[in-house]
Amino acid sequence: MKYRVITERPAEADIAEIFHWIARDSPVNAARWQNALERLIDSLGAFPERCAFAPESEAFNYQIRQLLHGNYRILFTIREQAVYVLHVRHGARQQLTPEGET
Repeated sequence: MKYRVITERPAEADIAEIFHWIARDSPVNAARWQNALERLIDSLGAFPERCAFAPESEAFNYQIRQLLHGNYRILFTIREQAVYVLHVRHGARQQLTPEGET
């Protein structure tokens, strides 16, 4: 089954913030990071169930999975035939909570 992959606005904002953070030291590394991230996100369309449940999944009333990209976690959920990328967060950050979800 092929899933449609949708990057939600909070995830887009996360990606832009991380890109700019990395680019302060190295624009080339920032571009490489973002290109690799986009390939990983696109890969979720093929088999998103391959990814483990995120620790946050227990706190929400829907399943949240994660795909790792270096020090970052791509948090997403699967609904019907679509994958929704919710956030991209550094692994050292506190876990997402329903109260903190945007």
